[in-house]
Amino acid sequence: MPQPDNLPQLMLWLIGICLTLMLAPVFFGSVRGLLRAVARGGAGLLAAYALNLAAAPLGLAVGLNALTAVVTGLLGLPGLITLYTARFLL
Repeated sequence: MPQPDNLPQLMLWLIGICLTLMLAPVFFGSVRGLLRAVARGGAGLLAAYALNLAAAPLGLAVGLNALTAVVTGLLGLPGLITLYTARFLL
């Protein structure tokens, strides 16, 4: 039976998800804290997407990726402002 080409990557993702769920109580206090952090990251991505719509014509759009989600999820609005400031300066 042929294996898919992305099987090693899929296995790494599954291992990462399992480790995250196992270590969530250590870093976030509970799985609920982890879910709250993921929700904040998602809200930050939505805010970055909305700003990208306005900033793209000016050439100031930032990439929407996991790093953007982590920065906006942990730092909130100041993190989002920092991302756009860094994009402007770099």
